[in-house]
Amino acid sequence: MKFGIFTSNLITDCYVVMKGKAIRVNARYQTRKEIESKLEKLRP
Repeated sequence: MKFGIFTSNLITDCYVVMKGKAIRVNARYQTRKEIESKLEKLRP
């Protein structure tokens, strides 16, 4: 996922779905590290 699309306000909210699990990504309320940590939890 390209973090620049969030910081430039092109996308404000997004859901990432993988293997039946989902997380909500919102760069306004989450730091890059928090988002990366949540994405790691989705990995098989």
